[in-house]
Amino acid sequence: MNINLEQTLKLIFSTTLKLNLSEFPINVDVFHELGADSLDMLSLAFELEQKFDITIDDEDMEKLRTIEGAISLLLANNVHV
Repeated sequence: MNINLEQTLKLIFSTTLKLNLSEFPINVDVFHELGADSLDMLSLAFELEQKFDITIDDEDMEKLRTIEGAISLLLANNVHV
């Protein structure tokens, strides 16, 4: 796993969703388990699109439920940090 990408995503997720990094394992479902909503998901997608210069399709939005899913989405888009 790309540690730099993981750290970057943890920072983006925690900043966008206002969560404490120490309480944020990479496989936690931020929407089901931590109470984020659809507006949070759109904000997160926007932040990732801006940061990594990618487009996140509707079908890929579900991958943003976890940092682990976001990592796989970014790697599939050839994003590396």
